[in-house]
Amino acid sequence: MDIELFPIGDWQIGSTVALHPNVRRNKNGKYEPLTKQGGWYYSDRPNFYPSSLQVKIWEHFENCLSYVEKSRVGKKLFILKMGDEVDGDHHGTPQLVTRHVTEQTNTAIELNEYLKKRVGYKSGDLLACLQGTNVHVGIQEQEIGRQIGAIEHEIGVYAAPFLNMVLNGVRVWAYHKGVSAGQGQTRGNACVLKLKQIYYQCLQDNVEIPDIVISAHTHDQHSATWTRPDGKVMHYLITPPWQDKTRFVFDNMATNRNKVGIQTVTIKDNGIIVINPPMLMASPLGYSVISK
Repeated sequence: MDIELFPIGDWQIGSTVALHPNVRRNKNGKYEPLTKQGGWYYSDRPNFYPSSLQVKIWEHFENCLSYVEKSRVGKKLFILKMGDEVDGDHHGTPQLVTRHVTEQTNTAIELNEYLKKRVGYKSGDLLACLQGTNVHVGIQEQEIGRQIGAIEHEIGVYAAPFLNMVLNGVRVWAYHKGVSAGQGQTRGNACVLKLKQIYYQCLQDNVEIPDIVISAHTHDQHSATWTRPDGKVMHYLITPPWQDKTRFVFDNMATNRNKVGIQTVTIKDNGIIVINPPMLMASPLGYSVISK
């Protein structure tokens, strides 16, 4: 059976400029807009409503889920959580919905359950979690993984630092903090160099060489390929985030267009790899001032 690999990460739940649910189960178990439920409850913000930016991100999230719901028909779905489920309470940032990490975690758990429902997650499908950045998530992703039914790798381990998977004969490596795609005329070079490094390191270590390497963390989206000396193609994917630019990012990368969204991979039952086009939210490049 074909496998639809759905890597998604860097939700940064708790950030004021990141994904936040705009629906929630009511007392009858049905999802309703927050406007019908008095907002989302946080102990220090008991009637929280997503900002206009968060509503825009949510609408894109819904579009992406609709795409996956259709693309996974007739296939096994593998949801791969790429880490940084929550933003945490970090670096003294004021850009937080709540500083209570346990409340961010509870929101992430509820949102994961909604995601599973929307994409038609069912018996036989798979869900695995990666560990994100310690300063953001601490140990919260172990609890998130446990609550949402992720693969338990050993007793109590629901979020792994590194995954080495074989899907329809295709070897996939996944971890949170990989290389950056770079900028301008050298964009993508680091991904190709990383594939080369992995290839030769695997030969030296006498381990199986991956066909696909997936990472997140850099809040960017990029895919690259490198053809091995034996003619086989290796793929590198950087998955896009679900957080728009923070104050920190504006301070460091103001001129870069932000990328929010997903990129899925179809692995055919015969091992053919199809890197599907990314679905990215149109994000403005700053504010405009126009004078005549």
